[in-house]
Amino acid sequence: MDFELSGVTVTRPVVAPACDAAVPCDQAIFTSVRTPMGEGYRIIAASAGLKPEEKTAIAKQSPSHGGLCGSGEETKAVAFYKLPGGRLCAALSCTAGKEHSGRGGLRIYTRAVVFDGESFCTFAYNPFNVFRVMESGGLGTPELKPEKTPPGVQLPTNPTKREEETAAAVARAGVDWLGYILRAARSGERLVVACEDPPHCLVEAVFLGIPAPMRQNVSLACGLKFSIGRAFILAGVTGDTAATERIIRGHPVVLVRPNADGSPPKFEYDEWQRMVSDHWTEATARELQEFTARVSPDCSPAALERIAALRNDARRVATAKPAGLLQLVARRLAQADADELECNLRKELAGTIRMRLERIWSQASETELTAHWPALLALAPKSPEAFRLAVALIGLVLRRLAVMSPVAALECTQEISHAQVLRAINADLRDVRAAVERWLLQADPSQARHVEKLLAKRPGTDGCTA
Repeated sequence: MDFELSGVTVTRPVVAPACDAAVPCDQAIFTSVRTPMGEGYRIIAASAGLKPEEKTAIAKQSPSHGGLCGSGEETKAVAFYKLPGGRLCAALSCTAGKEHSGRGGLRIYTRAVVFDGESFCTFAYNPFNVFRVMESGGLGTPELKPEKTPPGVQLPTNPTKREEETAAAVARAGVDWLGYILRAARSGERLVVACEDPPHCLVEAVFLGIPAPMRQNVSLACGLKFSIGRAFILAGVTGDTAATERIIRGHPVVLVRPNADGSPPKFEYDEWQRMVSDHWTEATARELQEFTARVSPDCSPAALERIAALRNDARRVATAKPAGLLQLVARRLAQADADELECNLRKELAGTIRMRLERIWSQASETELTAHWPALLALAPKSPEAFRLAVALIGLVLRRLAVMSPVAALECTQEISHAQVLRAINADLRDVRAAVERWLLQADPSQARHVEKLLAKRPGTDGCTA
């Protein structure tokens, strides 16, 4: 099986999804028709761009007679997988009238579209977006007398998807079960998920929890009867699972029933799992998809752990207290930036923390402000991002103290020893000095002598020294 997720590093650059682009695709039709050349399930039409090995793979992965989970005329299925050579295939399967061969039942019809991996980003790295635009474009309608060599198709990239559908699927299965399924899919374990309802929304929810650069290696199917020969990583099925249990016996395939098996097996939650589970719990599938599509090509466990930790921390800022926020800055902003995404996430985190502390400290008392002063000063040397945040907050605290207690503000300035900080807050130092000088006009002589000595140490000019 050409698949490995654990520790993988994808070198292909990630491109931002286009909004109104159209993706050129080759296409193939797999079904059963009677022709002078014979009968039976085979590819009856394929555009000229498809290579022989690609057509062979499509034929192997496409269902034949009795291959769908349901037996009604409205039964449908989807599949997504990588082809030999690296291109990707998205396929829709449905019924197309009665089986002509005398076996009874309904004929199965599959339309497959093939596109290169670089085009996957235009669908937000989501094959279900491909399925939706195929349906809306009429590619899910059977065509039993096509041209033998039809032209390729142009797929639009603006599908519609209601977030409530994903939220409902998550609620039915439960966040813990989806977390277990996601963990297995990320590790490359073959999994069959048995559902009471059509599994498409559940499988899509799990798929969107996988970092975008890894998704083209995660093959999936929904609505196809399970077959060992079709080596999908993630297969969603409905109906009686007795046959599936017999098929997988002795093979490295796990069958799970989220609605019938009680709690999932125990597994370890890493930062990435926690991040995805939080989005599922909060029913913010769109926000999750937008974030996971931003993930950089480095999908090693260490990189994903850092990225998810930054994301999780940013989501906790709204309820954190100042001490926790300062600890967060010291822990996260001191790390070295491994790539552009991590750099941007740290900048976003710093901005969110700054706004949160500015709101808190704009109403804080003198005691509250001075209590966090040592921790605030300690941030400046951590990193350039931590320095910028520290300078902004140091200036805010000094301005607040200068209004409430000019002497306390002056005493705080005596503790600043970082030369770059002193230069950066020079204007604030002058404001503190001006406030103290106004205070001296009415101060007691004994108090004034102490304060004048402090002023002499920290004059608050461009040439001030520690």
